Amino acid sequence: SNQRILRKSGGLSILTPLLRYNARDPNRQEKVVLCAVDCVWNAVVGNKRNEAAFFAEGGMEQLLSLMEGCPLSIRAQVLGVAADLILNPKALSFVYEWRSENTAKHVLQVIIDCWREEELRLGHSCPSDVITDLQRPLLGVEPKGGRLLGAKDKQEKLRPMGVDVSDAPAALSRTLPPPVHSQEDLLANPVPATAKKVKGALMEPEDPTMVSGRNDPLFVRISTSDSKAKMYCILQALDLSRFEGISAEDQVKLPLMNCYLDFKESETWHDIEKELDAENVRPVTPDQTWLNAQLENSKAVAMRVQGMQRTLVKDIEEQEQVDQEHFLEGIAENMHKDIAQTIKRGRAMIMAKKGLAHKL
Repeated sequence: SNQRILRKSGGLSILTPLLRYNARDPNRQEKVVLCAVDCVWNAVVGNKRNEAAFFAEGGMEQLLSLMEGCPLSIRAQVLGVAADLILNPKALSFVYEWRSENTAKHVLQVIIDCWREEELRLGHSCPSDVITDLQRPLLGVEPKGGRLLGAKDKQEKLRPMGVDVSDAPAALSRTLPPPVHSQEDLLANPVPATAKKVKGALMEPEDPTMVSGRNDPLFVRISTSDSKAKMYCILQALDLSRFEGISAEDQVKLPLMNCYLDFKESETWHDIEKELDAENVRPVTPDQTWLNAQLENSKAVAMRVQGMQRTLVKDIEEQEQVDQEHFLEGIAENMHKDIAQTIKRGRAMIMAKKGLAHKL
């Protein structure tokens, strides 16, 4: 009934403009946008009439624009709302027609960019976007010390490497300038290299008043959350043939994104295998056969994706080499033309001095 009252009283027309994020005032905007996204999730999603009215007010376009430009602390919620709304077939027409106001990108390009930022933040990126770990392709390059295997081992590691859990900073003064961190503080609490590159992944909250006391639960949850599952849900709801202008680099990333569910299941099967080995438990023969089949199947899928990505990367490198050769040939051709023009002008000047210009 409250959802109906919101629609009848024109609340959706008031709610939709609040989904715009203004980076010039991040402290206030972050709170307002979070509240607006939460309102959409509770008052619009699941109600067909409210969803239709929300689409008519341009809400889907605003949500996609917000997904592209919002900070990390909001993106997970925005992706979740978009994944739920896109299940409505009426939303697809708005999604296919949407283009970014800033970059003119369509939604598929924006999702790929968000996927790359998520990989960079979590440390899951691979060289040239080609998977290297066939057992856990979603986790990027395997570290030198190996990975944490099994649920028991993972319980000790609640956040990505480089994320420090510390007391929340004190509230900023409204009259005095913000404190300057000394070199000793920066050396004692360095900011991870990945946090410097990803918007919204800085160690300190933009607004200290958003948390009180220790910011462990809030920041650990944000820093360890993986939004790739929500991006995969959005991707599966779209017809990729409707999108044009996908770059060769984005085409390298798409096979991994399309096989996200297979690779996530592969991680689970490998965790089960390692936990059984750690407990010295041998499954019965049918279960062992089934487990081995699942592991072989996941490895075959990873090898297939890896082969596709390597082929695409090779094509990109060959095209870049051809373009570079054409560029150098153009430079050489222009240089020869300049030399010929210079020689011609020099001869003309010599002939003019000798009074033989009429013979040119």
